[in-house]
Amino acid sequence: MAGVIQSAQVKNVYNLFAGKVFRVPDYQRSYAWEKKNWEDFWNDIKEGLLTGTEHYWGTITLLKSTDKGPRCSEKATTFEIYEVVDGQQRITTIYLFILALAKVGIPVLKGNFIKCGDIYRLELGSLNNQFLKDLVDGRNPTPDIKTNRLLKECLEYFERQISSFIENDKNKLEDLSMYLQNQTFCLEFIVQDEALAIK
Repeated sequence: MAGVIQSAQVKNVYNLFAGKVFRVPDYQRSYAWEKKNWEDFWNDIKEGLLTGTEHYWGTITLLKSTDKGPRCSEKATTFEIYEVVDGQQRITTIYLFILALAKVGIPVLKGNFIKCGDIYRLELGSLNNQFLKDLVDGRNPTPDIKTNRLLKECLEYFERQISSFIENDKNKLEDLSMYLQNQTFCLEFIVQDEALAIK
């Protein structure tokens, strides 16, 4: 097993996303988190920010793709593609939370984490991918299946919570953003073998 895992590193959200496009393969379960999960996620962030304590998300397991990574001319950056073997519910929820922060008042986050040029930094499985792109691009899509409804409701839930949280103090928005990026962590495993990774 030791040869399968290339590296395991503690990464904050900023470093987890740096230089990557996350791709969720079709064998993975579609997005399934519901309101209880979003509430836990939001409460963990809020509590960590208010108490000044770090938050640990758990493990994220990735497989580096052999596909050539896309180049974003806007930032003169070439991204590497990583398949999400484990942790897609968390990565998708973090992505939607950052999108909500961008929509509520920090638009620069969109270019840094969500989409660079025409490159989406998270590609979901075939049931969800186009719907997520439409959400990112502000097209207000109408969900046709439950998993897409959950994506939309998650984004709307975070927008409401963030807006309410910063209502009397707009500085809290930047605090939330910086806390998420720098004070929340996961253990990132990079694996080299897909079959063993799935196991």
